[in-house]
Parts: sequence; C-alpha cells; structure tokens
Amino acid sequence: MGVLNITPDSFYDGGKFQDLTTALKHAESMLEQGADILDLGAGSSRPGTVLPDAGLEQERLLPILKAIRREWKDVFISVDTWNSNTVKIVSEEGADIINDISAGSFDTDMLKAVADSELPYILMHMQGAPATMQVAPVYKDVLTEVMGFFAEKIALAGEAGIKDLILDPGFGFGKNLQHNYDLLNGLASIRNLGYPILA
Repeated sequence: MGVLNITPDSFYDGGKFQDLTTALKHAESMLEQGADILDLGAGSSRPGTVLPDAGLEQERLLPILKAIRREWKDVFISVDTWNSNTVKIVSEEGADIINDISAGSFDTDMLKAVADSELPYILMHMQGAPATMQVAPVYKDVLTEVMGFFAEKIALAGEAGIKDLILDPGFGFGKNLQHNYDLLNGLASIRNLGYPILA
C-alpha cells in the first residue's frame, strides 16, 4: 500500500502532493516501486490536527481520485475517510476500499454507507481523536482493550451488513511507544479474531 496524502498538513510529506500533476507523479512512482494499493487521504490525522469537513475533503480528493482511476484502470484505490457522504461519492468514482481511522465513530451514518457501497472496510483503533490522541494515552492493558474494541466494532459492522473487514491496530494513534510495542507483540492474538490485519 502506497500512501498519497492530499493535504497541506501531512505529518509525513508536508503537503507536497496537493496538485494533480505532483499527485499523479507520486502515484506513478509508488506503482513502479511495487505498490498494489494506493491509499488516498484528503484530511490529515496527525496528532493535534482538526479534521476537515466533508466538503473540503471532497474538494481535495475527487479530482485526484478520478485522474488516478482514468490513468490506472486496475490499481486498487483505498480512500481514507470518516465521512459517510464521501463514501457514497467515492464508491461511484472508482474507489475499491474504504479506510476509516474512526471505525465509524465520527459519523453515525458511516457503517450504513459502507455497507451500501459493498466495499471492503478497514476499521482502525484510535483512542480519542487526532486533536488529543497523543496527550498522555492510558490503557490498563492495550492489547485487551484493542481486541475488545475490535470485537464490538466487528459486531456493529456485521449488523450494518458490511461483508469484508480488515483490522488496523492503529499504531501511533492514541498510543505511546510501549503501547505500540505491546500491540506489535500481540498481532497474532488480533489475527485470531479471523480478519486480515493492516499495519
């Protein structure tokens, strides 16, 4: 999975790929390096950030999504969004996967929108929200709590009619260094829930 951040405040690449030309060049570079999936995100989830509304997200995202789909018919496109309205639109514009850092927690219509799209759904664990998630995160037992979270979200996704789930432990999202290592050591336990893992 190659990540394409279409946002001015990405923690990783500093907003280098907001315009169409540079975004397509970066997509091409990642595909040449062997990426099978391109993950497009139009709202930064770095610590301390305020998430954009759906309108701004779509304004950034849609021209690049459409251009990538025109240029590369067979690449898998994952869209990183927590907005149900965005899910409806991108599912019609060629997205193959929905990648949600909130696991349906930021938008009460999200799970229904994903189910209606019939797309695979990556649900991620995060303690809190990006604006506050790295302010002294605390767990009694991070692996137990993350697995409990997944069990709850798997049930809700099933009730909503979502057929294809992938679990993301959310390294660095409301976790300190030790929490991340504990989760890394516990990946086999998470795998026992019976779903693929994205890290």
